[in-house]
Amino acid sequence: RMGDGVLDRLVGPIVAGIYSADPAALAADTVLPGLREATARLGSLQAAVGEALERRRARGRGKADATIAGGLSRLTDALRAAVETAGGGVLTRTGAQWLRPAGGTSDGPDDSAPGAAPDGGAPGWAVAIAPTGRGPTPSDEPVPVGPARIVRTPRVVLACSAPAALRLLGGAGSAGGAGAGQVGTDLPIPAGAPIARFTLVARAPDLAGAPVGSGLLVAGAAGCPVRAKALSHLSAKWPWIGAELAALHGPGTHALRLSYGRPGEPPPEVDLERALADARTLTGVRITPSDVVDSALVRWDGTLPPATPEHRERVRRLRAQVRGLPGLALTGAWAAGTGIAAVVEDARRQAIVTTGADAGSLPVASASIHQEE
Repeated sequence: RMGDGVLDRLVGPIVAGIYSADPAALAADTVLPGLREATARLGSLQAAVGEALERRRARGRGKADATIAGGLSRLTDALRAAVETAGGGVLTRTGAQWLRPAGGTSDGPDDSAPGAAPDGGAPGWAVAIAPTGRGPTPSDEPVPVGPARIVRTPRVVLACSAPAALRLLGGAGSAGGAGAGQVGTDLPIPAGAPIARFTLVARAPDLAGAPVGSGLLVAGAAGCPVRAKALSHLSAKWPWIGAELAALHGPGTHALRLSYGRPGEPPPEVDLERALADARTLTGVRITPSDVVDSALVRWDGTLPPATPEHRERVRRLRAQVRGLPGLALTGAWAAGTGIAAVVEDARRQAIVTTGADAGSLPVASASIHQEE
C-alpha cells in the first residue's frame, strides 16, 4: 500500500527482527487482528493503523511496550495464585505422557478428584502425567524422569508445542471413548529460522545516555558488518532492571540483549566476542571482556514460522475434528498463529468454548505493569 521503500526499510526489518520471517509469509489477521477489516472499512491502511493505536491507548497502553515490573515470571506466579485461590492446583515439572477417553482406562495409579464431572456424569478424559526433566535444549519437550499416574477430568486444554499436542491427540480419538473416529495427527509442522539470544550485563557507564534508546532492529542488507538482527537495551527499556543492576553491581551497570537468526540462514554462531563487536557497532560504546559481569546464550532451534495459508487450512480441519470430542480443546502459537495478540485471543476463545463461560467473566490475574516510556 505504501511502496517498496516502506516495505524494505521499515516493515521488512521489523518483521524479520520480531517474527524471523518475510512479510509475504505473515498473516495480518493473526499478527494484528482486525487490520485488514479496518483497512477495507476505512479505505486506508494508515487510518486502520491509527485506529489500532487508538485502541491501544484506550487500554492504557499508548505506544509503549508493556511488561511486569520484576519480570514476566511474576505473571506465572500470579496465575498460579489465582488458580489455587479458586480451589485448583498447579503441577510444575510435570508432563502429560498420553491422553485417552476415560472409559475403561485403568493402567496406573488414579489421582482423579472425586466429583470432577460438572454434570454428574463420568469424567471424559484420562491423562497420564509424570515428573519431567529438561530436554536437550529449551526448544525440546521435557523428558519423563519418574513413574506416571493417571488423572481423570471432564475437560482438557492442550496448550503445548505442536509435536507434544499431536502426540497426545493421537490417542484422543480412540473408538468407543469421548468422541467418534480418529483425529488426523499427520500434520506437518514446518520449522522456522533458528534463533539465538545473547544477553550480557556489563559495567559500561557510556551507555547511560541510552545511545540507541530502548533498542533497534537491523535491516541486514548486503555488506552489513553486524550479524545481530536486533539489540535491546534492557536496562533502559525497563528501568526496574537498571535499578536492580545498580543495586547489585553498582552504578553504570547495563544489560543488553542481542538477537540472531534470519529466515533461510543456518543456525547462528554467537560468542562473547561476536556479541561485543555487534554491540559496539550498534551503540558506539566499546565494552571489553573485563567489563562483562555476566552473559548467557539461549537458543531456540524449534521456532515456528508464520503459518502459510496451507498450514492454517490444515489446522482448521484438525480443530474441526477436535471440536467433535467433548471437553477437548487445543491452543498455542502453532494453531493460533504467530504473535502474542493471536495467541492470547485464541486462548481466551478456547476457554470460552470449553467452559461455556461468558467472555467478560473470565478471570484475569493481576500484577504491576511497567510501560516503556
